[in-house]
Amino acid sequence: MKNRIAEAYTSFTRAERMGIAALGVLVLLLLAVRIALPYFADKPPDTEENARLAREWDAFKRQQVTPEQDSAKARLEKKDYQDAGDNNPSPMPDMININTADSATLVRLKGVGPKNVTAIFACRKNMHGIKVKSLIQSQCNVSKENYKLIAPHISVADKQ
Repeated sequence: MKNRIAEAYTSFTRAERMGIAALGVLVLLLLAVRIALPYFADKPPDTEENARLAREWDAFKRQQVTPEQDSAKARLEKKDYQDAGDNNPSPMPDMININTADSATLVRLKGVGPKNVTAIFACRKNMHGIKVKSLIQSQCNVSKENYKLIAPHISVADKQ
């Protein structure tokens, strides 16, 4: 009985023996590649070149502006009529045409809020464009103080 069990585990057909031999050759081939690979790999890079590249990278990083430096610089460069709470990075124009400006630009003006922008847009639509700057105060319900803040920085040139 023991002889039959041992014979069952050790007797293989010709196809099975060929498969086992192929797997053994494949394992040996992979081991040979693994052992030989370091001999064919590129040599380690030049340490002087690495040191030079590291110094250049550090110099480049020091020249870059960090977000904290960028926001501090932007706060210093804000125009006197730009709202201090404005976080929009795009520059404000020197003169804003009240008839063509969008709401995002108008809200960025110091003294103009969303309520004023809505009133200016309604006024602009009803009058088919604002012809005289002083109408912003009287017709668009912008307070006297806010009008004094924005008046030097807006124009009412004809719509295009």
